[in-house]
Amino acid sequence: MKLVGEREALGIQVKNNFCRCIPVLLFIVFFVGCSSAHRATNKNTSQLKASSIVEDTFDYDYYFLEGTKQKLLGNYNDAILLLNSALMINKFSAASYFQLSQIYFTTRNIAKALNYGRLAVRYDDTNSVYELNLARLYHDVCKIDSSLLLYKQISTVNP
Repeated sequence: MKLVGEREALGIQVKNNFCRCIPVLLFIVFFVGCSSAHRATNKNTSQLKASSIVEDTFDYDYYFLEGTKQKLLGNYNDAILLLNSALMINKFSAASYFQLSQIYFTTRNIAKALNYGRLAVRYDDTNSVYELNLARLYHDVCKIDSSLLLYKQISTVNP
């Protein structure tokens, strides 16, 4: 009988110890769960940013290449719309400004061609083709001094 009593007493003691551990275990599970959820949220946020950048790059490339294609096909209005869409994604795209400058030069809208030519050179002043385009535009609007200055600058870099 003593054995049964000891087992019952031992069982009550084990239950009491287990009951005391439950809040501690719940706290640990809750803390670990929240911590990993926070890490997962940060990881998801960085993944979203990365995927957004990839999508923007893909969209920019699509609009730019499609705009250039339309320009080459002579569909200037479509090309202007597509290149402006590319600029909405990347407003610092010297290549898009250059393409627009060429389109406006071809359609004899020299004021816009000059504006976009300046922007192309502003955002990439190391590209001689952009500078040659701008020098030609300055020459067309009789800004000979500006044109000569650009030609000198180009010949210094590319003799």
